[in-house]
Amino acid sequence: MARKQRTSAGTTGAAELFPAEGDASTKRSRRTLTPRHETPRSGRPLRTKGRADTMTLSARLHAHLDDRLTVACERTGHGPKGIVEEAIHNYADALGVPAELPQDDDGFTEAMPHDYSNRKNRRPDGEGTDPDLLMLSVRVRPITRARMWHCCVMTGQGVQSTMTTLLNLYLHKLGVPQNVHRDAKGRLRRSG
Repeated sequence: MARKQRTSAGTTGAAELFPAEGDASTKRSRRTLTPRHETPRSGRPLRTKGRADTMTLSARLHAHLDDRLTVACERTGHGPKGIVEEAIHNYADALGVPAELPQDDDGFTEAMPHDYSNRKNRRPDGEGTDPDLLMLSVRVRPITRARMWHCCVMTGQGVQSTMTTLLNLYLHKLGVPQNVHRDAKGRLRRSG
């Protein structure tokens, strides 16, 4: 087998990389030259972790609030991300947090406030976590996270308390009943 010849510029010529259809060199290998960041099969770029234009916002919710969130998702057709973002923006609007913030605003860079008082009060003995609390993590835009930070600072609450408050207010606005629970088979039911 003959080696590929380099052109005068020192690179491999296009004729060697992409031989003609009837050329004998096409029978060698079907493997194409793909950059390392692409998958050999599909040719599409590999997915990187996370997205540059969103940030993760996490809070623990009580199971009954999570059930109400599920009902709201079924009613509106939105996912948890859509409901949470709308709830944050509605709550921030009610508190008077501006819809546009400067890029150097503290809400974009500062850590979210925490509910430190809840850490010891989760169980009677002050140890462990409350089994009723479920983790909610959604990817939100930076402006939404900054507005949430301002809501926490203005109310003096942490993320968990603020998220519970704003979701309860928004779900009430949507008309989701308070008395949603799961039956023995795990299906959502309205009690009473």
